[in-house]
Amino acid sequence: MGKNLFIAIIIFISSCSSQLKEKGEVILPNGEGKPMKVKYQIYDFPEFVKKYTLEDFEGMANKSAAIAKSICKNELTFEPIEFILYSAGSNDTMTVNFDMTAKNGYGVPQKQKVYVDFVGTRYIDFFAN
Repeated sequence: MGKNLFIAIIIFISSCSSQLKEKGEVILPNGEGKPMKVKYQIYDFPEFVKKYTLEDFEGMANKSAAIAKSICKNELTFEPIEFILYSAGSNDTMTVNFDMTAKNGYGVPQKQKVYVDFVGTRYIDFFAN
């Protein structure tokens, strides 16, 4: 009985940790491909979870990180900091506000924002400032 209880507890804990939350951390690669914990927040979370899964969210997070990395002058210095996903509720349009740092051409670290647009889980466009 003790062994079955232990297995049930492990299954419960692993299922709880794999649920999508309004705020939390996700693992994304830095410029060297090393995993980093990155803070995230989802606005209009109740509507988002009605339509999208954890896998959808992770796909949008990874796509946003790849786009942010691709605009860096020195991609190996890319460091994701945080991202916020703005869900438009009943509309399928979403914007990810991705904060990152990377070194410029002179080797000086700079903070930058990248806005990535999605319709559903399909990437549409981005804007960087």
